[in-house]
This record gives sequence, C-alpha cells and structure tokens, in this order.
Amino acid sequence: MMAASLLRLAGLAVGTGALVRATWALRGDGRFPLAAMVRAELGRGRGRRGAVPVCIAGGVALVAAPVGWSLRAGDATLAVDPRWVDVTALALLGTAVLKLLLVVFEELAFRAGVMRAFAPRLGLAGAIVLGAFAFAAAHGRGAAATAVLFVDGVGFAVAYASTRSLRAPIAWHAAKNFTVWLIAGQGTVQLAAGPLRVLPTGAADAGSVGIELVATIAIVVPVAAWLSRPRASGSLGTSST
Repeated sequence: MMAASLLRLAGLAVGTGALVRATWALRGDGRFPLAAMVRAELGRGRGRRGAVPVCIAGGVALVAAPVGWSLRAGDATLAVDPRWVDVTALALLGTAVLKLLLVVFEELAFRAGVMRAFAPRLGLAGAIVLGAFAFAAAHGRGAAATAVLFVDGVGFAVAYASTRSLRAPIAWHAAKNFTVWLIAGQGTVQLAAGPLRVLPTGAADAGSVGIELVATIAIVVPVAAWLSRPRASGSLGTSST
C-alpha cells in the first residue's frame, strides 16, 4: 500500500512538475503563462487529416471492445444503474465539465509538459515512455490496470507528437473516459452515475483486466501507427517540444 502511494505521488510529481516548468518558460511579454500554454497546445497543429475523429473512435473502442468481449463470453452482464433515475441535468453537465477539465489537465501535464521538459534530454521516445509511465502511476491502480493506462498514455503521446497539438489526444482520452462512464458506470470524477453498469459474473472479473490490456494494445498500436505515418510536410520525429 505504501509503495503504491509513493508511486502515485511520484507520477503526479513528474506530471505537475513538468507542467509548471513548461508553463514558467512561457512567462514574459505581459502574457499569463498558463493561458499562453493552453493556447499554444490547443492550436490546430499539423499531421494527418481526420486525426481527431479517428482518436474519438479509438477512445470509444478502448472501452466498447473489452466490454463487448466480456458480454459475449458470458463473463459479465449489462444492467441499468438504479441511480440513473435520480440524475439531474445539472449533475450531468457538471460531470461532463469536470471530466473534460481533468482530461485537459492530464494532457497538459503528462503529454505537453513532459514532452517540453524531457524530450530535449531523453529524446522523443524517452519522453513518451516517461510521460506514459507517470500518467499510469499517478492513477494508483494495480499492476495490470497500470499496464493498460501505460499503453493508453503511449497512444495519447503519439497522437500529440504526430499532430503537434493536444486536440487529438484530448479527444482520444475524453472519448475513453466518457465511454467508461456511459457503459461501465464508473469514473474517477463524476457528479452523476452513468446510465449503465457492467456486472462481472462470479470469478470472471479476475480476467477482465487481461482482456482489457489485450484489447487496448490491439487498438492503440494501429491508431498510433496511422497517426505517425508521415505526410509530405513532416514526420513524427519533428514534433515540437
């Protein structure tokens, strides 16, 4: 328990520290550094056309694929969350805003911040791995779930490096988080319960994370490969950091 807590703190420290450093570097000229950081990272960027829709589809698939597999195999059932009848429009809106803000913060910290702070010293691949590991560690979950989050983080980082913008990784990340909330009935931040819940049958839940890891790799690898294919104007290795 103590080791997990320390690992979580270390992951948070890497991400927030990198974000503070990257933001501090943008001070001056009368600009508010964080606002300048957000404007710079949410620009249109470059890279492959259609990156955002592809990333949204990838984010939905990261959840739908393992859930669908478990349902088909009889390892889980899908039920309406009884708390859904009490959900208010304000709670739904608050949940959507909180989830989106959390995604934006995480992408600013673990992708943009880490890339800007560490890519000059570790290289692009090293910064991608460090950011993905810090992102996974910061969630403080078990080893298998951490592996899933690490693969997610690599995919988000490739989307960022390939497009020179946080738009694609935010779309990918948010699509996954909202799909988890919609069809799995859980999430890190929520003011309202999701409409559906995935209920494991018996001991089948023990293998669900393994299915999720396999599905995550099977989805992230082709999406990342498609994103990183160079266009005539540049390639993955020329990302701004």
